Amino acid sequence: MIQQTDRPVLAIRQAVFPQDLPVVTSLFSAYVASLGIDLSYQNYSDEVLNLPGKYAEANGGALFLASLESSPDDIIGCACLRALAPPEKGEVKRFYIKPHSRRLGAGRKLLECVIQEARKLGYEELYLDTLETMTAARGLYSAFGFKEIENYYGSPLKGTVFFKLRLEGGDSLQPQSAPP
Repeated sequence: MIQQTDRPVLAIRQAVFPQDLPVVTSLFSAYVASLGIDLSYQNYSDEVLNLPGKYAEANGGALFLASLESSPDDIIGCACLRALAPPEKGEVKRFYIKPHSRRLGAGRKLLECVIQEARKLGYEELYLDTLETMTAARGLYSAFGFKEIENYYGSPLKGTVFFKLRLEGGDSLQPQSAPP
């Protein structure tokens, strides 16, 4: 007999600044530490100093936080959206789930929120990059319809994989199949 386990109920909300600044900077630090690479080429230090910065709604961005509904103050992950030029393009950034909270569906829910917000803001295309070693993340992006593309911003890092999602047509909000 197969036993099913109930997944915890997740809550996703937009970050509120300055209240959420400590948790956002902590998540960003954990994210960068997990990568094991230098993000100075992305002006990461300035990004953190100026939060919400490019992720502010006024700048065409958003910063989402995930928690378990039973523990709303225990933030388990984040995902950001920022504008790219020209204005109908957006980019997913700082997509991170704490290791102990992975495989609960938080990544899926965060990505759904980012895509929904991108549509709301009028973006026609959504871009992102990840490392080729992040197979679970790549599977999630593919399940949502993201397609691998060439380096779209001149990243100097070897082993980076680039993705693009066309938001027109309305079929990109739900994943095409559940990732493993």
